[in-house]
Amino acid sequence: MHLSISMFARILVNAVLSVSSVAALAPQTAGAIGQLDLAEIFRVGDGMNSEILFGFVSDMDINSTGHVFVADGMVNSIFVFSDSGEFVDVIGSSGSGPGEFQDISGVYIGPADSVYVLDTDLYRLSVFEPRSHRFVYSANVPGVGMSDPARLLGLVDGGFLIVYRSPMSHDLVEAYDRKAVINLVSRNGSVAEEPVIGLPDWNYVSSRHHTLLIPFGPRFKFILGSDGLVYSGLNDIIDIRITTLEGHSQGTVQYDLPAVPVTKRDIDEYIEGMSREARRLILTSVLPENMPAYKAFTVDDRNRVWIQRLGDGGMPTGEWLILNKESDLVATITLPESENLFAIREGKVYGAGKDVSGATYVITYRIDE
Repeated sequence: MHLSISMFARILVNAVLSVSSVAALAPQTAGAIGQLDLAEIFRVGDGMNSEILFGFVSDMDINSTGHVFVADGMVNSIFVFSDSGEFVDVIGSSGSGPGEFQDISGVYIGPADSVYVLDTDLYRLSVFEPRSHRFVYSANVPGVGMSDPARLLGLVDGGFLIVYRSPMSHDLVEAYDRKAVINLVSRNGSVAEEPVIGLPDWNYVSSRHHTLLIPFGPRFKFILGSDGLVYSGLNDIIDIRITTLEGHSQGTVQYDLPAVPVTKRDIDEYIEGMSREARRLILTSVLPENMPAYKAFTVDDRNRVWIQRLGDGGMPTGEWLILNKESDLVATITLPESENLFAIREGKVYGAGKDVSGATYVITYRIDE
């Protein structure tokens, strides 16, 4: 698919997002909470002010010169922007040929700024030249047993770190213990015998006509930190494990939040509009007693964990908790509830959200501490 993209007027907004105060600190919090302000540098993609329109931002990474690489899973392309938000290039399009994609599930900037893109439909990792973004080569990423590659975490000395998951299926429900695992895949396509780490996969229920996720259930998350360690956790509680690539524990980041019970109203709102069979599936399932503690987390280049809290009904709030490796709460920030953060590096925050019209935008902030 050929994409024609015109240059757009860059938006510079100097509005500063103030730091929110914390009403009640958990017992482990030590010292004063630092002041942290975010100043918007640029945003791209909001429907009113941009000629760049995104479908679904599935991933994002930044190279050594500050160029931002945005993976759009809807149009199967990587959009490239300068550190000031100017359009630079677009990599790839929909298709199955060299340099084309069918399902982008990860973009990673590797050594010397080479661009790595995982396509989970094609079971293929494509590599692009750092500056011209010319396609260089691709490598097969095989499935493992009943599990398929689901996400590219990053590059390490031994090869690629790939998240593997088993597909949801009518035939496989309750047939085995479903897990999401990180496998090390070598550059020649061989998969290590033992996974680096694993977590329970999302629970679901199935009938002949429906396969549904269990509402309010825990969701896994894996992050490869800039320190070369793996940060992982289930979002039912704030308990982020830190491990080496050999699986050795390096501690945990924990924070206590009051449990929020799942109410009948929450369940009724969740199943509203579903078919009778789908409602029956949900209502006859074993549902969690409490809401998840957070929506998502990421790790900055100072190895601090940023966690987006959830509110009533399991909806994301605009509050993010920032914890150090000693589990101290060092700061909180308030962002628009729709914004998801992909990277925090060299004093900048990179994310994506939706504006009031529902259009997806990409945004970059400067951290003032």
